[in-house]
Amino acid sequence: MRSASEAFYAARDSRTTACAGGAGYRHARVVLSIDDAEADTLSGQVAFLTAANLLARWCRDARFVAPPAQLHPRARMLVADNLLLGEGAERIAAAADPHGDFRLGASHRSGDHYLHVGRRGAAGVYPILGRGRVALGGGAAKEAVARDGGMVLGAVLAACVGTAQLFRAALGHPHFPSSVRLSLWNLRGAAAAEDGPDVANRELGLVYLIGCGAVGSAIAYLMSLARLLARIRLVDGDEVDDSSLNRSPLFTWLDVGRPKVEVTASYLRRSGLEAHAHEEWFDTAVREGHLFRDRPDLVIPTANDHDVRYAIQDQAPPLQIYGTTSRNWDAFLGRHIPLREDCLACRFPRARIEGEPPLACSTVSVSPPPRAKIQTMDAALPFLSTAAGLLAVAELVKATLEGYPANPNFACLDFRGDLSDIVLDQRQPTSSCRCVSQRRIWPALNSQSSFASLSGTAAKSPDESESSQAGGTRHRRIVAEPKENARRPVLYELGLEPPGAPKAETVAPADLNGR
Repeated sequence: MRSASEAFYAARDSRTTACAGGAGYRHARVVLSIDDAEADTLSGQVAFLTAANLLARWCRDARFVAPPAQLHPRARMLVADNLLLGEGAERIAAAADPHGDFRLGASHRSGDHYLHVGRRGAAGVYPILGRGRVALGGGAAKEAVARDGGMVLGAVLAACVGTAQLFRAALGHPHFPSSVRLSLWNLRGAAAAEDGPDVANRELGLVYLIGCGAVGSAIAYLMSLARLLARIRLVDGDEVDDSSLNRSPLFTWLDVGRPKVEVTASYLRRSGLEAHAHEEWFDTAVREGHLFRDRPDLVIPTANDHDVRYAIQDQAPPLQIYGTTSRNWDAFLGRHIPLREDCLACRFPRARIEGEPPLACSTVSVSPPPRAKIQTMDAALPFLSTAAGLLAVAELVKATLEGYPANPNFACLDFRGDLSDIVLDQRQPTSSCRCVSQRRIWPALNSQSSFASLSGTAAKSPDESESSQAGGTRHRRIVAEPKENARRPVLYELGLEPPGAPKAETVAPADLNGR
């Protein structure tokens, strides 16, 4: 019979091993250190604590070396206690892995891998730093000037870069190039990487977070660090299990068996944000009026099971910003500005459900999936989920600023590559997708959302919102529908079918849900 630790690691690390293509990381020993100057800064503490968190998601043996620095008030939210910096790192690691060997103090064991937060990394030590929205690694970190500020997203990205570097080294992969410099402001690398303004308390309004898995929980974990303000409704029907602990920076072993949505909402509330948790799948949340009865200002669609992305698009959503990952060690940023850019259905074409009217984005007929939980092989490396969430949170901050958007709506950060730059692309709508038909009704649904002006739609007075003229057709104002009809796509509620759909009444299947 396997021991408790063997059972834990078998469950936690199975996806990591599949994604990594090897299990050499299991025996890695790591030393994480920080110099005195960085230990007294907020950005240094965030980089150190985040790196400790991400390392403990795959490394079972780590030593933490830090001066006796008091935690900055904003860094305490990562520890939920007022500890010294080194003690905070040890506490975070033990919460992520109850069976790991995590200790304070230097180590001089042969074969250890070294990660250092600071500018003076010795030979064989990989240095990282965060400066505002810019992450620095290797030679770029050694050349950085001393600076601290309130924007710490670059420090989080630096921790992702450093953790990925050690993970690659543990697998015997080639090291990163000698210098890494990446910007979350203009999404460029090397000399083109720029920092942006240090802003705080930017308001997002009513936000729907659909899916509290690896990337969704990472977004929640980072929102308070980015000093964003929002009223958040969270939906997820899944529970935390041991396999969740290898890729989410938020979940701990004490959360196993608890609903993901409640764990995530509790963290947001402790961070000072308003959060309302709904432990249910997406279709149930819509049917019960927990989603889209009140129109949101912004949607974060991080669920990906049961065709939920297509079901979300059925609701003609407002601005959407999110992150995703791939098994190829990629972290992606996604954005959809309605009426201007592609939609969820354009970017993630789905297989058509048998018996459903044919849609332009559908290509293959399949039977409806069962209600039972479906096991999918998502990318399962901790730095990927956190990096994807970070790309999304950085975009959320930018969405509140004048001149938005400045960067394309698709970005890819390849952690298997040299990290010399971020791949960018502007994705366009598919000409025959259902979002084309939604152009007629989108203003009536979303004209009063906070980001409607990005779509060229100004907010209307209550009298004007009772009806609107689009394409020469008068439409009624959308109000909450009876619960038995809440699953129907809004196109059908308005009597508008997608291209090629028959005139007969069509109801979306009951199994379009996500987690």
